[in-house]
Amino acid sequence: MTETQLENLLPEFIRNAKTYSLAITDLNGNYSYVNEVFKKRFSFINIDFIGQPFWTTIHPEDVEKCNVVSYQCITNPTQSFEIQVRKPSNVSNDFYWTHWEFSLLKDQNGRPIGILCLGYDITENEKISRQLKYSETMLRALYDSSSEAITFIDKDFFILFTNKLAKEICKRIFGKEPQIGDKCLDYIVADLQEEFADYYQRVLQGETIYTEKEHCGSWWAFSLFPVYDNEKNIIGISDNVKDITMRKENELKILKQNETLRQIAWQQSHELRRPVANILGLCELLKNYQNETKETKRKIIDYMLKVTNELDEIIHKIVLQADKSDYNE
Repeated sequence: MTETQLENLLPEFIRNAKTYSLAITDLNGNYSYVNEVFKKRFSFINIDFIGQPFWTTIHPEDVEKCNVVSYQCITNPTQSFEIQVRKPSNVSNDFYWTHWEFSLLKDQNGRPIGILCLGYDITENEKISRQLKYSETMLRALYDSSSEAITFIDKDFFILFTNKLAKEICKRIFGKEPQIGDKCLDYIVADLQEEFADYYQRVLQGETIYTEKEHCGSWWAFSLFPVYDNEKNIIGISDNVKDITMRKENELKILKQNETLRQIAWQQSHELRRPVANILGLCELLKNYQNETKETKRKIIDYMLKVTNELDEIIHKIVLQADKSDYNE
C-alpha cells in the first residue's frame, strides 16, 4: 500500500499527533509510513525512511526485543503490546529511551498489512528513575554502614538523618535513639557540648574538622564536613563517628613496648657495660701475668665469678622486665 493509502487508514488525531512518533512497518520489518514527528526526530539518520529496515533506528541490543513483540502482534491480532526501546541519538555513543505500543494493522478487508508503532520519548523519566535508584542505593549503603555512624545536621543543629549505627551508639550511650528534628547536641556528652557547638559553627564556615575523643574507656574519631547544595551553598553538616578503641589500644601497646625497648637499650649500654668491662680486664690479667702466685690467681678467679654472677642478675632483670611489659604479645 502507498503512504497515502496507509494514512487514510489512520484516525485523524493519530495522523496529526504533535508529540507522538508514529511508524508503520510492513510484515517484513521495513518502514512503509512515518509521521512528521518521527521524521524530524531521526532526520540525522535518514531523510527518507520508506523501504528502510526498522532496525536502522533501534539500538542494536533492542532489535530482537522488537522482533519478539512484532511476532506477538501477528499471533494476537486484537491486542496491543507495550515496549521500551533505546533509540540512537545525534550525540556520539549516546541514546535515548522511548516507550511504544505495537499492534497489528489491517486493511479495509481485515487482512494484516503491517505493524503500527506509536511511541514517545521517556528519556528524562528514565534518567530521573536511574538517579533515584542510585540515590536510594547510596542512602541504603549509608544507612547500613557498619563502620561509621553518620548523622546529617541542618544549619540550626537539628538532626535530618541518622544511620542505623548512629542510632545504636546513641541508644547505648544516651538510652534513646535520635529522631529527625532532635537537637544534635543532646547526643553529645555534657562536657563536650560547648566544644562541639564551636566545631559545628566552624564547619558552617566551610572548615573540615577531625578530632578524637575518649569516653568511658572507648575512643571515638569525629569527622565533621560541610554539606553543600547544587549551588555550592552550605546547607548543613555531616557528622561521621567511628569507634577507634582497638586502634588506640594498639597504639598505646606499641608506645609501652617502645618505652620498654628504650629502657632495655639503656641497661644494655650502661649496666651491662660495667661487668663486661671488668670481666675483660680480669681475663687480661690472667693472660699477661703467668708468674702470679696461686693466691693471686684464686682472687682474680673469685672476682670474675662475682662479676659474672652480677652480670647474670642484670640479664635476668632485663628478661623479667620484657616479660612484664607484654613485649611478646
